[in-house]
Amino acid sequence: MFPLVCLGLLLSCKDEMIPLPPEPDVQPSVAVEAGRVTSTSLSVYVTPSDALSCAATIVRAGATEPSAAEILAHGKSVDVTKPQSEVKFSDLESATEYVILAAASNDAGTSPVERISMKTGEADDPEIPEGPEIPDADFRMKGTSAYGLYYGEWGVAHNYGITVTDVVFDDYGYATGAGLAITLDLYGSATESPMNAVLPAGTYTVDPEGMDEEGSVSLTSEFSRCTFIDDEGRESGTELITDGYVTVDYVAGRYTMVGKFMLADGQSVAFVYVGEMDLTNMSGVLGCDYHVDADRITTAVYLGDSDGEGLDNFYLQIGDGYLEDGWVSEEGFVFTLDMFAPRRSGSGELRLPEGDYVWGEYGEFSIGDYYSYGAYHLPSMQMEIYWESGVVHVTHTAGGYRLEGSFVLV
Repeated sequence: MFPLVCLGLLLSCKDEMIPLPPEPDVQPSVAVEAGRVTSTSLSVYVTPSDALSCAATIVRAGATEPSAAEILAHGKSVDVTKPQSEVKFSDLESATEYVILAAASNDAGTSPVERISMKTGEADDPEIPEGPEIPDADFRMKGTSAYGLYYGEWGVAHNYGITVTDVVFDDYGYATGAGLAITLDLYGSATESPMNAVLPAGTYTVDPEGMDEEGSVSLTSEFSRCTFIDDEGRESGTELITDGYVTVDYVAGRYTMVGKFMLADGQSVAFVYVGEMDLTNMSGVLGCDYHVDADRITTAVYLGDSDGEGLDNFYLQIGDGYLEDGWVSEEGFVFTLDMFAPRRSGSGELRLPEGDYVWGEYGEFSIGDYYSYGAYHLPSMQMEIYWESGVVHVTHTAGGYRLEGSFVLV
């Protein structure tokens, strides 16, 4: 058993541009994308192009579908001055397939009908949260996943780096299609538990004068950006964020985020995300007392009088995690201990002597402060932790050794 005790241980909006009337003889078009789903409602995102009028309607699958002229005459009107609009159809039957149709027109003619099939949710299933509406922008995204890192105290605030995206990933983490990924470098108050970090609720705004203050979005070019992913799942471009805001709410383990940002190329991007978000602890702080039952010895090496100081040097790596090529490759902790004991005499059995090994006090029964540290596993990386004091008690047993340690982290 090897207990570890630690104490204390990431708009202003762009002015919306009203599209110019289409050129003569330019045919209109319309695109339809699936939106939100509940057991009694469906919504779509409608994008008209070169249109003076646009509308959408819904019919049950298998029913006679209306013509473009009928859709424009009797369907729900779509605002053609906006790049994209959400159209919602309510009071529908649960678990039922529907077809949503849209058409657009101008003086040159009428577009072909665009259609999409969608199915309402089961009546006894929890409804998929609708969330707030996506703000108007040149690019609009309904996020499907979010993840991030908690970096701990940074300047006068605490740093959180998050990414919200609508990109679908395969089991190996590769993008399978097109979408957006919005990455934000945020500063807020401290989280209650770094190992289970939560992004504080509130509104975060881009503020070049206070980018390290609570409630701000950093303009650091590498960390606050919008990345565009093409149909092949490859990055097709990145634009830095220059202005904007994101509001964050957190209730019962679920986030609701609404954001709108200006990009360096003058265009705007907006998103909504409702769901969970894991924040990996990168702060090097545990924020609580932590106990580790060490059941693995990765390294146990006798180095002799390595420093020429008349001391025996023992180098141990133990914990409940697994080291592979020097990295913690499975969830858990590994402790590296550079231990010094009185020089052994004769050629008897080589053993780590019993005693209390004190960290940072070089000499007999000491733990060197240069090569000794702890590390714990994170997804695709490891975080190292350092202590400011500690002791390891070594006793011999019939089966080998018993080591008990206690450290106070920096």
